[in-house]
Amino acid sequence: FVSFGNEMAWNASFSNDVGFIDIDCLNTYMTFNVTGAFINTEEFIKIGMLKPSLKAAAWYEFLLRACHNGLKVYVAPKLGYSHTVNRSGSYMDTVSSTLSKEEGDWLVNTAKQEYFFKEDRNKKFGE
Repeated sequence: FVSFGNEMAWNASFSNDVGFIDIDCLNTYMTFNVTGAFINTEEFIKIGMLKPSLKAAAWYEFLLRACHNGLKVYVAPKLGYSHTVNRSGSYMDTVSSTLSKEEGDWLVNTAKQEYFFKEDRNKKFGE
Protein backbone atom coordinates (compact mmCIF):
# COMPACT_ATOMS: atom_id res chain seq x y z
CA PHE A 1 0.00 0.00 0.00
CA VAL A 2 2.72 2.48 0.91
CA SER A 3 4.20 2.32 -2.60
CA PHE A 4 0.95 3.85 -3.88
CA GLY A 5 0.82 6.63 -1.25
CA ASN A 6 1.44 9.54 -3.59
CA GLU A 7 -1.16 8.31 -6.03
CA MET A 8 -3.86 8.93 -3.42
CA ALA A 9 -3.92 12.50 -4.76
CA TRP A 10 -5.43 11.07 -7.96
CA ASN A 11 -8.45 9.70 -6.11
CA ALA A 12 -11.41 12.05 -6.58
CA SER A 13 -12.81 11.09 -3.16
CA PHE A 14 -9.50 11.99 -1.47
CA SER A 15 -8.31 15.16 -3.19
CA ASN A 16 -10.23 18.41 -3.54
CA ASP A 17 -8.45 18.98 -6.86
CA VAL A 18 -7.49 15.67 -8.48
CA GLY A 19 -3.71 15.30 -8.75
CA PHE A 20 -2.97 18.07 -6.25
CA ILE A 21 -2.17 17.89 -2.55
CA ASP A 22 -3.64 20.49 -0.22
CA ILE A 23 -3.82 20.95 3.55
CA ASP A 24 -6.97 18.81 3.75
CA CYS A 25 -5.09 15.95 2.07
CA LEU A 26 -2.12 16.40 4.39
CA ASN A 27 -4.33 16.37 7.46
CA THR A 28 -5.75 13.04 6.28
CA TYR A 29 -2.55 11.39 5.02
CA MET A 30 0.92 12.62 5.92
CA THR A 31 3.38 10.23 4.33
CA PHE A 32 3.66 11.58 0.81
CA ASN A 33 7.04 10.70 -0.68
CA VAL A 34 8.92 13.75 -1.99
CA THR A 35 11.81 11.78 -3.48
CA GLY A 36 12.27 12.83 -7.11
CA ALA A 37 10.24 16.01 -6.68
CA PHE A 38 10.69 19.03 -8.89
CA ILE A 39 10.76 22.04 -6.58
CA ASN A 40 11.16 25.64 -7.71
CA THR A 41 14.36 26.74 -5.96
CA GLU A 42 13.26 30.36 -5.55
CA GLU A 43 9.94 29.33 -3.97
CA PHE A 44 11.69 26.72 -1.78
CA ILE A 45 14.01 29.41 -0.39
CA LYS A 46 11.25 32.04 -0.19
CA ILE A 47 9.03 29.96 2.09
CA GLY A 48 11.91 28.86 4.33
CA MET A 49 13.27 25.56 2.97
CA LEU A 50 13.30 22.48 5.24
CA LYS A 51 13.41 22.75 9.02
CA PRO A 52 16.12 20.37 10.27
CA SER A 53 14.79 20.41 13.84
CA LEU A 54 11.68 18.55 12.63
CA LYS A 55 13.75 15.53 11.59
CA ALA A 56 11.50 12.85 10.04
CA ALA A 57 8.57 15.32 9.87
CA ALA A 58 10.53 18.00 7.97
CA TRP A 59 9.09 17.14 4.53
CA TYR A 60 5.57 16.83 5.95
CA GLU A 61 5.86 20.28 7.53
CA PHE A 62 7.33 21.68 4.30
CA LEU A 63 4.36 20.39 2.27
CA LEU A 64 1.94 21.92 4.80
CA ARG A 65 3.83 25.24 4.61
CA ALA A 66 3.94 25.16 0.82
CA CYS A 67 0.17 24.66 0.64
CA HIS A 68 -0.41 27.28 3.34
CA ASN A 69 1.63 29.76 1.28
CA GLY A 70 -0.43 29.13 -1.84
CA LEU A 71 2.02 26.94 -3.73
CA LYS A 72 0.57 24.19 -5.90
CA VAL A 73 1.75 20.70 -4.96
CA TYR A 74 1.13 18.34 -7.86
CA VAL A 75 1.64 14.58 -7.87
CA ALA A 76 2.86 13.27 -11.21
CA PRO A 77 1.39 9.86 -12.00
CA LYS A 78 3.82 7.01 -11.44
CA LEU A 79 4.68 5.86 -14.96
CA GLY A 80 7.93 4.19 -15.90
CA TYR A 81 9.44 4.17 -12.42
CA SER A 82 8.76 2.65 -9.03
CA HIS A 83 8.87 4.20 -5.59
CA THR A 84 11.47 2.70 -3.32
CA VAL A 85 10.13 3.19 0.18
CA ASN A 86 11.45 2.02 3.52
CA ARG A 87 14.86 1.51 1.88
CA SER A 88 17.50 0.34 4.35
CA GLY A 89 20.05 3.09 4.99
CA SER A 90 17.87 5.88 3.57
CA TYR A 91 17.49 9.16 5.46
CA MET A 92 13.98 8.28 6.64
CA ASP A 93 15.10 4.80 7.70
CA THR A 94 18.05 6.21 9.64
CA VAL A 95 16.13 9.04 11.31
CA SER A 96 13.02 6.98 12.03
CA SER A 97 15.04 4.20 13.66
CA THR A 98 16.42 6.69 16.20
CA LEU A 99 13.00 8.08 17.22
CA SER A 100 10.72 6.78 19.92
CA LYS A 101 7.00 6.60 19.13
CA GLU A 102 6.48 9.52 21.52
CA GLU A 103 9.04 11.70 19.73
CA GLY A 104 7.64 10.73 16.33
CA ASP A 105 4.12 11.71 17.42
CA TRP A 106 5.50 14.94 18.88
CA LEU A 107 7.28 15.77 15.60
CA VAL A 108 4.08 15.31 13.57
CA ASN A 109 2.06 17.42 16.01
CA THR A 110 4.79 20.07 16.05
CA ALA A 111 4.84 20.13 12.23
CA LYS A 112 1.10 20.87 12.31
CA GLN A 113 1.82 23.91 14.51
CA GLU A 114 5.03 25.13 12.89
CA TYR A 115 4.02 25.35 9.22
CA PHE A 116 2.69 28.86 9.84
CA PHE A 117 6.26 30.03 10.43
CA LYS A 118 8.88 30.45 7.71
CA GLU A 119 11.87 30.02 10.00
CA ASP A 120 12.90 26.92 11.92
CA ARG A 121 12.09 27.79 15.52
CA ASN A 122 14.20 24.83 16.68
CA LYS A 123 11.57 23.17 18.82
CA LYS A 124 13.03 20.36 20.92
CA PHE A 125 11.29 17.20 22.10
CA GLY A 126 10.89 17.14 25.86
CA GLU A 127 11.38 20.87 26.43
